[in-house]
Amino acid sequence: MELPQNLQSLHIDSCDGLTSLPESLSESYLSLQELIIVACHSLESLPRSHPPTTLRTLYIRDCEKLNYFAESLQPTRSYSQLEHLFIGSSCSNLLNFPLSLFLKLKSLSIRDCESFTTFSIHAGLGDDRIALESLEIRDCPNLEKFPQGGLPTPRLSSMLLSNCKNLRALPEKLPGLTSLLLCDKLTPRIEWGLRDLENLRNLEIEGGNNDVESFPDEGLLPRSVFSLRISGFENLRALNRKGFRDTKALKTMEINGCGKLRISSIDEDLPPSLTCLRISSCPLLAENFADAETELFLRVPHVEIDGEFFFC
Repeated sequence: MELPQNLQSLHIDSCDGLTSLPESLSESYLSLQELIIVACHSLESLPRSHPPTTLRTLYIRDCEKLNYFAESLQPTRSYSQLEHLFIGSSCSNLLNFPLSLFLKLKSLSIRDCESFTTFSIHAGLGDDRIALESLEIRDCPNLEKFPQGGLPTPRLSSMLLSNCKNLRALPEKLPGLTSLLLCDKLTPRIEWGLRDLENLRNLEIEGGNNDVESFPDEGLLPRSVFSLRISGFENLRALNRKGFRDTKALKTMEINGCGKLRISSIDEDLPPSLTCLRISSCPLLAENFADAETELFLRVPHVEIDGEFFFC
């Protein structure tokens, strides 16, 4: 079957006999902007000599034999216009992701890549011009650290890290980060330097925090945080009032799935700047608030418990 010359999107799914894509792909389809490859279990390589120069989106899932990100890849052979890249359960040889070769990349998602350990940053390739805005890393158990000196991504504003159980620290120098989600086996530590993220406004921490009984530790939260969501703290029993001392910008807090959480004093334990509080699946905390409705109303103008608005 011959494909149209003006093809803009190509989706290849479950082609078990496919071992490589033709090197002439870019020459044959000059308008190709999106390439989606799913469950091609024998696929070993993508075009290297002449990659699609017009490609904006590359989505790869369940292609474990794919060997595209080999150390032999040269900057001149990179997908120079690529803006969105997803790698999931693929590229079993992916140890270091060559971020410097993708200067126009805006969003990067790496999921379920067991061998992935870190990013490689090559000097002299315009690292200060890397356009990355959104980074997602999930289920990468061998990721332990980011490159020394941080990621050269001044535009990075959103980061999601999930189930990277050996990760020891966040990247250094994240001046533009405004949104951070940590979930499943990632418990933030003071040494991560969250407090120094001056522009971080939205912070979510969920799941896998079974050893946490009091939250947050003093000096943990960013001073600039506006919205805080915590969920799945199965053994959380108390909010640490000292941990909220410097969070004068915190207006919205959501607490979900913290079944053992209670507070001793509504006036003292809740952040003083809070204007909106949402509670769900926290029976003891909901009981707390039911016994002190008037005090809570005077303290927080907007309260929602298990989907029901109590005060506005």
